[in-house]
Amino acid sequence: MTDMTKTVTLTLEQAETALRCVEYDIEMSKHGEMPDYDDIEALTFYLRRAELAQRLNTAIANALKEI
Repeated sequence: MTDMTKTVTLTLEQAETALRCVEYDIEMSKHGEMPDYDDIEALTFYLRRAELAQRLNTAIANALKEI
């Protein structure tokens, strides 16, 4: 497997917008059907989405400390 780690730079405003989009998507998922626990692709997507939300929250908090 190839290492796909790359760095992307966002403005604080863009990071906040991305976080709102992710949080909205998570909220909408709560109102849908229960996840299919046999669907590894879907579960992987949910994990990555949660990790993205966490990373964006951390990055935003750290950026705001510097202001």
